[in-house]
Amino acid sequence: MDFDEIQAVFRYDGPDGPGWGVRNWESLDWYADLTPSLDLSDSTPSPAQEIDLVATIYNNGDTDANNVPVSFYYGEDLIGVDTISIVASDSTTSTLAILAAEGDYTVKVDEDDIKIESDDTNNDASNTLTYGCCVGLTGNVDNDPSDEVDLGDLTKLIDYLFISFTEPECMAEANIDGSVDGIVDLSDLTRLIDYLFISFTEPAACL
Repeated sequence: MDFDEIQAVFRYDGPDGPGWGVRNWESLDWYADLTPSLDLSDSTPSPAQEIDLVATIYNNGDTDANNVPVSFYYGEDLIGVDTISIVASDSTTSTLAILAAEGDYTVKVDEDDIKIESDDTNNDASNTLTYGCCVGLTGNVDNDPSDEVDLGDLTKLIDYLFISFTEPECMAEANIDGSVDGIVDLSDLTRLIDYLFISFTEPAACL
Protein backbone atom coordinates (compact mmCIF):
# COMPACT_ATOMS: atom_id res chain seq x y z
CA MET A 1 0.00 0.00 0.00
CA ASP A 2 1.20 3.53 -0.71
CA PHE A 3 0.80 6.41 1.78
CA ASP A 4 -2.51 7.65 0.38
CA GLU A 5 -4.04 4.20 0.70
CA ILE A 6 -2.72 3.82 4.25
CA GLN A 7 -3.94 7.31 5.21
CA ALA A 8 -7.48 6.49 4.07
CA VAL A 9 -7.53 3.60 6.52
CA PHE A 10 -5.76 4.99 9.57
CA ARG A 11 -6.36 8.72 9.57
CA TYR A 12 -9.53 10.05 11.15
CA ASP A 13 -11.15 13.35 12.08
CA GLY A 14 -12.62 12.71 15.49
CA PRO A 15 -14.13 15.07 18.10
CA ASP A 16 -10.70 16.41 19.03
CA GLY A 17 -9.57 17.03 15.48
CA PRO A 18 -7.39 15.07 13.05
CA GLY A 19 -5.49 12.10 14.36
CA TRP A 20 -4.61 8.52 13.65
CA GLY A 21 -6.38 5.26 14.42
CA VAL A 22 -7.86 2.28 12.58
CA ARG A 23 -11.13 3.15 10.85
CA ASN A 24 -11.97 -0.46 9.92
CA TRP A 25 -11.50 0.14 6.21
CA GLU A 26 -14.57 2.38 6.02
CA SER A 27 -15.27 4.59 3.01
CA LEU A 28 -14.63 8.34 3.12
CA ASP A 29 -18.16 9.00 1.82
CA TRP A 30 -19.59 9.79 5.24
CA TYR A 31 -17.06 12.56 5.89
CA ALA A 32 -17.60 16.28 5.38
CA ASP A 33 -17.43 17.79 1.89
CA LEU A 34 -16.69 21.53 2.04
CA THR A 35 -17.52 23.65 -1.00
CA PRO A 36 -17.32 27.49 -1.02
CA SER A 37 -18.75 30.26 -3.18
CA LEU A 38 -17.51 33.86 -3.13
CA ASP A 39 -19.64 36.99 -3.60
CA LEU A 40 -19.07 40.75 -3.36
CA SER A 41 -21.41 42.95 -1.32
CA ASP A 42 -21.13 45.48 -4.20
CA SER A 43 -20.33 44.03 -7.61
CA THR A 44 -19.16 47.35 -9.14
CA PRO A 45 -17.84 49.55 -6.32
CA SER A 46 -15.85 52.75 -6.55
CA PRO A 47 -12.07 52.58 -5.97
CA ALA A 48 -11.19 52.28 -2.27
CA GLN A 49 -14.88 51.91 -1.31
CA GLU A 50 -15.32 49.58 1.66
CA ILE A 51 -17.12 46.40 0.68
CA ASP A 52 -17.38 42.84 1.99
CA LEU A 53 -16.08 39.62 0.53
CA VAL A 54 -18.79 37.10 1.44
CA ALA A 55 -17.81 33.44 1.37
CA THR A 56 -20.61 30.89 1.72
CA ILE A 57 -19.25 27.51 2.73
CA TYR A 58 -21.42 24.45 2.21
CA ASN A 59 -20.95 21.14 3.98
CA ASN A 60 -22.40 18.54 1.64
CA GLY A 61 -21.22 15.63 3.76
CA ASP A 62 -22.73 13.66 6.64
CA THR A 63 -20.24 14.79 9.30
CA ASP A 64 -19.93 18.14 11.10
CA ALA A 65 -16.77 20.10 10.31
CA ASN A 66 -15.39 22.08 13.25
CA ASN A 67 -12.66 24.75 13.37
CA VAL A 68 -12.17 24.95 9.62
CA PRO A 69 -9.79 27.67 8.36
CA VAL A 70 -11.08 29.96 5.59
CA SER A 71 -8.39 31.96 3.72
CA PHE A 72 -9.05 35.01 1.54
CA TYR A 73 -6.65 36.04 -1.22
CA TYR A 74 -6.26 39.08 -3.47
CA GLY A 75 -4.34 37.66 -6.39
CA GLU A 76 -1.54 35.71 -4.72
CA ASP A 77 -1.62 37.78 -1.52
CA LEU A 78 -3.26 36.43 1.64
CA ILE A 79 -5.49 39.21 3.00
CA GLY A 80 -7.50 37.49 5.74
CA VAL A 81 -8.16 34.25 7.60
CA ASP A 82 -11.27 33.15 9.48
CA THR A 83 -12.23 29.99 11.37
CA ILE A 84 -15.68 28.47 11.02
CA SER A 85 -17.68 25.38 11.96
CA ILE A 86 -20.39 23.85 9.77
CA VAL A 87 -22.82 21.12 10.70
CA ALA A 88 -23.52 18.34 8.22
CA SER A 89 -25.76 19.19 5.25
CA ASP A 90 -25.75 22.90 6.08
CA SER A 91 -23.85 26.09 5.25
CA THR A 92 -22.40 29.15 6.93
CA THR A 93 -20.81 32.42 5.83
CA SER A 94 -17.49 34.10 6.44
CA THR A 95 -17.13 37.82 5.70
CA LEU A 96 -14.05 39.97 5.20
CA ALA A 97 -14.21 43.77 4.88
CA ILE A 98 -11.85 45.19 2.24
CA LEU A 99 -11.15 48.44 0.41
CA ALA A 100 -12.19 47.78 -3.17
CA ALA A 101 -9.36 47.19 -5.61
CA GLU A 102 -9.85 45.76 -9.07
CA GLY A 103 -8.64 42.21 -9.54
CA ASP A 104 -9.24 38.58 -8.69
CA TYR A 105 -10.24 37.43 -5.20
CA THR A 106 -10.19 33.82 -4.01
CA VAL A 107 -11.43 31.98 -0.94
CA LYS A 108 -9.75 28.70 0.05
CA VAL A 109 -11.37 26.42 2.61
CA ASP A 110 -9.12 24.07 4.60
CA GLU A 111 -6.21 25.13 2.42
CA ASP A 112 -3.68 22.91 4.23
CA ASP A 113 -5.95 19.86 3.98
CA ILE A 114 -6.22 19.43 7.74
CA LYS A 115 -9.73 18.04 7.65
CA ILE A 116 -10.56 14.75 5.97
CA GLU A 117 -13.18 15.19 3.25
CA SER A 118 -14.85 12.96 0.73
CA ASP A 119 -13.68 15.43 -1.96
CA ASP A 120 -10.67 17.77 -1.57
CA THR A 121 -10.82 19.16 -5.11
CA ASN A 122 -13.71 21.62 -4.63
CA ASN A 123 -12.42 23.80 -1.79
CA ASP A 124 -11.70 27.03 -3.74
CA ALA A 125 -13.90 29.73 -5.25
CA SER A 126 -13.06 33.01 -7.01
CA ASN A 127 -14.63 36.28 -8.06
CA THR A 128 -13.41 39.31 -10.00
CA LEU A 129 -13.96 42.88 -8.87
CA THR A 130 -14.43 45.60 -11.51
CA TYR A 131 -14.92 49.24 -10.64
CA GLY A 132 -18.21 50.94 -11.36
CA CYS A 133 -18.12 53.91 -13.72
CA CYS A 134 -17.46 57.47 -12.63
CA VAL A 135 -16.24 57.42 -9.06
CA GLY A 136 -18.59 60.12 -7.86
CA LEU A 137 -18.23 63.12 -10.19
CA THR A 138 -19.69 63.73 -13.62
CA GLY A 139 -16.87 63.91 -16.15
CA ASN A 140 -14.58 61.53 -14.28
CA VAL A 141 -14.30 59.21 -17.27
CA ASP A 142 -10.96 57.58 -16.50
CA ASN A 143 -12.12 56.13 -13.15
CA ASP A 144 -9.42 57.98 -11.24
CA PRO A 145 -9.42 56.66 -7.62
CA SER A 146 -8.74 60.22 -6.39
CA ASP A 147 -12.39 60.94 -7.28
CA GLU A 148 -11.43 64.08 -9.18
CA VAL A 149 -12.11 65.35 -12.68
CA ASP A 150 -8.69 66.24 -14.05
CA LEU A 151 -6.42 66.29 -17.09
CA GLY A 152 -6.55 62.51 -17.29
CA ASP A 153 -10.25 62.69 -18.13
CA LEU A 154 -9.60 65.27 -20.82
CA THR A 155 -6.83 63.12 -22.31
CA LYS A 156 -9.12 60.09 -22.31
CA LEU A 157 -11.80 61.98 -24.26
CA ILE A 158 -9.30 63.39 -26.81
CA ASP A 159 -7.92 59.88 -27.33
CA TYR A 160 -11.41 58.48 -27.86
CA LEU A 161 -12.64 61.21 -30.22
CA PHE A 162 -9.54 61.79 -32.37
CA ILE A 163 -6.82 59.16 -31.90
CA SER A 164 -7.57 55.58 -30.88
CA PHE A 165 -11.39 55.77 -30.81
CA THR A 166 -11.22 53.47 -27.78
CA GLU A 167 -14.29 53.88 -25.59
CA PRO A 168 -13.62 55.32 -22.12
CA GLU A 169 -14.11 52.95 -19.20
CA CYS A 170 -17.02 55.15 -18.09
CA MET A 171 -18.76 55.85 -21.37
CA ALA A 172 -21.96 57.19 -19.79
CA GLU A 173 -19.99 59.65 -17.68
CA ALA A 174 -18.16 60.89 -20.78
CA ASN A 175 -21.49 62.23 -22.08
CA ILE A 176 -21.30 65.25 -19.79
CA ASP A 177 -23.10 67.91 -21.83
CA GLY A 178 -26.55 66.41 -21.24
CA SER A 179 -27.28 65.95 -24.93
CA VAL A 180 -30.44 63.97 -25.50
CA ASP A 181 -28.89 61.86 -28.25
CA GLY A 182 -26.61 60.23 -25.68
CA ILE A 183 -23.59 60.51 -28.00
CA VAL A 184 -20.13 61.42 -26.74
CA ASP A 185 -18.89 64.16 -29.08
CA LEU A 186 -16.94 67.40 -29.36
CA SER A 187 -19.41 69.31 -27.17
CA ASP A 188 -18.56 67.00 -24.25
CA LEU A 189 -14.87 67.74 -24.77
CA THR A 190 -15.60 71.46 -24.93
CA ARG A 191 -17.60 71.32 -21.70
CA LEU A 192 -14.75 69.54 -19.92
CA ILE A 193 -12.16 72.06 -21.16
CA ASP A 194 -14.42 74.87 -19.96
CA TYR A 195 -14.71 73.27 -16.52
CA LEU A 196 -11.00 72.58 -16.09
CA PHE A 197 -9.45 75.76 -17.55
CA ILE A 198 -11.99 78.52 -18.18
CA SER A 199 -15.21 78.89 -16.16
CA PHE A 200 -14.64 76.04 -13.65
CA THR A 201 -18.38 75.42 -13.86
CA GLU A 202 -19.15 71.80 -13.02
CA PRO A 203 -20.44 69.85 -16.04
CA ALA A 204 -24.12 69.07 -16.41
CA ALA A 205 -25.36 65.75 -15.10
CA CYS A 206 -24.49 62.85 -17.34
CA LEU A 207 -27.25 60.84 -19.01
